[in-house]
Amino acid sequence: MRKTDNLHRVVTRSQLLRWFLVCGLVAAAGFWLLMSAITRYLDSLERLAESDPVIAAQRVSFVIQVVFVSSIVFAVLIGLYLGWYGYRAVKSECFPPPGSWLIEGRPIYRGRKARRLGWLQIVLGIIMAVLACGVVYRTWALLP
Repeated sequence: MRKTDNLHRVVTRSQLLRWFLVCGLVAAAGFWLLMSAITRYLDSLERLAESDPVIAAQRVSFVIQVVFVSSIVFAVLIGLYLGWYGYRAVKSECFPPPGSWLIEGRPIYRGRKARRLGWLQIVLGIIMAVLACGVVYRTWALLP
């Protein structure tokens, strides 16, 4: 990492590629472990459905509800982060805001254009959070 000014941290493309590769490998391993656990759970639900289908259906409904609740929390947090990041850009009149990580060669906007980009990001964050809440609310109403 090297600094081009006192406001932003600059990352080279090769450093970013290495970071993405490491994160991708960790995510792939986690996904593989999660999928094997889900497969074992679904197998146990199939065995349960043979003996007591009502309890199996209740457990499947509970799993779906947990997935929706966790997805809304994740989507709302991302929306809030986008709004906070945009607020920092509006406040500092610099986009990306000071303290941000930048890829080498990325332009830095200042003044009116930075404020516009910041407000755009705030609006997009709010839209994302509201849409996530609406989708989960409508889907939750469909579940028994």
